[in-house]
Amino acid sequence: MPEAIDFQSYLCAIRQHYAYWWEKYAVTDVQGRERLKAPEKPASPFDFGLMVQTVTQDGARQEKPEAPQEKPQEKIERFPVLKGLRKYAFDEKTRQLLLVGRPGSGKSTALARLLLEESTRIQLTSRSILNNPVGAGSPIGLEAADNLNKPALPHEQPLSDIGARFQIQHSDTIPVLVELRYWQTSLDDLMLAAFRRHGLELSATELDRLLTANRLLVLMDGVNELPSEEARSQLATFRHKYSRVPAIFTTRDLSLGGDIGIEKKLEMQPLTEPQMRDFVRAYLPEQGEAMLRQLQGRLREFGQTPLLLWMLCEVVQQSPKAQLPNNLGGIFQVFARSYEESSVRKHEVAALKGDVRPLSDRRLWCKALKHLASVMMCGEERVDLRVVIRRGEAERQLEKLFHEEPFPPKASRDCLDDLLKYHLLQLRTGDEIEFRHQLIQEYYVAEALLLRLRDLSDGELKREYLNYLKWTEPLALMLALVGDEAQAVRVVRLALEVDWMLGARLAGEVKREFQEQTVGMVSVLDVPTWLKVRLWEEGRSDFAVPELVRAIEDEDYFVCESAVKALGKLGSEAAIPGLLRALEYENSFVLRRNAARVLGKLSSDFAVPGLLRALEDRNFLCAAGHGDFAEQLADPLRTHRALIGDIEPVGRLLRHLVCRKFHDLDRCDRLVIHLDLALRVDFQPACGNPDVALVPRISSIACVGSKLIHPHSAATSSHSFN
Repeated sequence: MPEAIDFQSYLCAIRQHYAYWWEKYAVTDVQGRERLKAPEKPASPFDFGLMVQTVTQDGARQEKPEAPQEKPQEKIERFPVLKGLRKYAFDEKTRQLLLVGRPGSGKSTALARLLLEESTRIQLTSRSILNNPVGAGSPIGLEAADNLNKPALPHEQPLSDIGARFQIQHSDTIPVLVELRYWQTSLDDLMLAAFRRHGLELSATELDRLLTANRLLVLMDGVNELPSEEARSQLATFRHKYSRVPAIFTTRDLSLGGDIGIEKKLEMQPLTEPQMRDFVRAYLPEQGEAMLRQLQGRLREFGQTPLLLWMLCEVVQQSPKAQLPNNLGGIFQVFARSYEESSVRKHEVAALKGDVRPLSDRRLWCKALKHLASVMMCGEERVDLRVVIRRGEAERQLEKLFHEEPFPPKASRDCLDDLLKYHLLQLRTGDEIEFRHQLIQEYYVAEALLLRLRDLSDGELKREYLNYLKWTEPLALMLALVGDEAQAVRVVRLALEVDWMLGARLAGEVKREFQEQTVGMVSVLDVPTWLKVRLWEEGRSDFAVPELVRAIEDEDYFVCESAVKALGKLGSEAAIPGLLRALEYENSFVLRRNAARVLGKLSSDFAVPGLLRALEDRNFLCAAGHGDFAEQLADPLRTHRALIGDIEPVGRLLRHLVCRKFHDLDRCDRLVIHLDLALRVDFQPACGNPDVALVPRISSIACVGSKLIHPHSAATSSHSFN
């Protein structure tokens, strides 16, 4: 590596830029122990504990396999998001990794956190190497950095102190975050700009030398936001040329742009209902319980991504007594209006204080946002969109919009200044403007499209909108706002004529009172059953649940398995009876295992009895292994008050936890007998207390009891239960 390149100031600049993250987010490891966090401060409610899981080839497959018979499946692994990213990005066998997730699921947040943590790790380990030499070039991980002299947390130590005392090692991999949404000329220019943003000037030659030497950890955010085919071609060339460079790419659903040839994929997992409830209670200490009661079964529908859950909490915080929306589009509508009204209140307060008043008529703001969002849907090619717009172009567009105002040029400039001043838009660079999140931009596009919907002919709607991938999210948001059933059904009908998957997706996006008809349009398609299952899954509507439950009984194994997976993605309690029947399906262990996983994820007390019966099936229990059922039962046992006082479920769960280590059911039976008295004494006082964390306490007792019976094996395995 060229000696002239000094990464010290670059890493310090990253740490300074993201310094607030150390206050806002608590970083947790796989056991949930907080790390690199000030001990005096409470855990932040913004730490969702996001998870990822590997995407199997079967999971990404769109068509039915030629051989429907059951066969061993690729193992699905789950990790905390940063642990999963590190595992595969630094794995010699993979190196390149694709992180997939729904809009607002935390993909960009994950890359930013990884950028910060890796920058901080290099500083801490390099400083420790100077203080405690361990050999030149010795790799030191994050855990080692925590233990070497217990260095001060990054937000607790002056930047100048760290910058003066650390030395970059040749083995260190320097992280760089490349936001593909800001593509203008070439990938090289975008990467150089990413370094320049944090004060490091590199030449194209130096960048190539660093990449060739595998010295960079490249974090490329937003593959689906690449503006053109030329950009996608350059990205493919980069992947081929620097195939050994650790690189993580993010994208929305794989249907939007494909997997760009990357074999290893991780998928952001939706928040579980306990995670959602914990966040709501922490974010809204006074209003949280009332909000949860009002949502009831809709929490899982609205809150599966961190962004949407935060928006929902913001709506409640701004208007505690307001009725919550019935669909996703309604959430965006209420949030946008609430945000606009909040800005108006700031104006009023400013006027009372004698501060500078807003320059423009605030009634123009929403109109301007819709227009700019629509303009940005037009990129260089018809298939492209933009997420940034130059200020000059934005002013010209608003000048056309405000042509009836007394002074259109002044009205456009003043309106744009106010939108920026009150954070409805934000500056990316000196002359580039963007919305605060792409989902917000898509919402305003949806609002603008809603105004034009009645005037669009069937041909125009299919040709100009349904035919382009970039319009999928705005169309979905718009349909949630359409109050005319005939118009909603028309859009879904036309979408099914263009693309079955698109039509199925939109069938589940219309208002709930219209979904029986739109999902029915999908159900009557003349297509094979396995494809209908895939379409019902894409729609994510509760009205598809009866059809999917019936599909579990299909004679084709592939249809049965696909139906179970689809029910898991829908997350509806209406699926529980059918899944319980699948749990007793003797001809397929894989089907039973998948049904158990889905039932566990539902975290419903209606599912617990069936799962507990499965614990009594010795053959199934041994085959499942690795504590799948124990993990699935943890949340229901902790969450549902009625079960906590029942000692039998606790005993069965304990039996399985111990079996995870010893794999000997008779030995586990003896252990449970020895622990029976301890269980009753320890857990009876917990009856009726929904806040007792049962599983850690059971695990602790299991460790103690196993020492009584098998002291040597238990002594070496106690960490397995924690």
